[in-house]
Amino acid sequence: MPVTSGPDGPCSPHPALVSLLTGAVWRLRCRTRRRIFTSSAEVHLLARDGAPAGDPSGDLLAGAVHAPLDHALRVDLAVRTLESLVSPGDAAGEPVTGGAASPVRATMIVVRPGPLEFLEHDRDWWRSWLVACDIVGVEPAPIYAATRLGWLDVTGTEPVVVPRVRRTVGSR
Repeated sequence: MPVTSGPDGPCSPHPALVSLLTGAVWRLRCRTRRRIFTSSAEVHLLARDGAPAGDPSGDLLAGAVHAPLDHALRVDLAVRTLESLVSPGDAAGEPVTGGAASPVRATMIVVRPGPLEFLEHDRDWWRSWLVACDIVGVEPAPIYAATRLGWLDVTGTEPVVVPRVRRTVGSR
């Protein structure tokens, strides 16, 4: 499991976040079997312990299907999505819905076709993510890239391979 950097030093992703990432890998596997290869990205707010809090955003890439994704567009998409998820009191450190009195943290999961390795595309999302979080006033958590083989933290940790589940002979 990759080690990420948290506010108190290195830590592993919360099991609920690991479950979301594994689910993203399986959804991509289903889509690529049907020859649908578009990338998608969603934002999740995180509780103090790193668990996803509340509902995720919709696919922030859905509105930019045919637009070239340059730095400015990625920042605009992330800012718009973060602003829709974070209320003004959340970013100011006031109590959020769950009652935690800490600044809101947010992470992004980018689901993309391609190899399970760090790509320049991932670095571009990471730069844009840092700028967007700074604009909105949200603490940036690492972003993750999910592929058909597994997922990785784009800040440079080892990838996590999600094993394929195969039916055994005689099982139905």
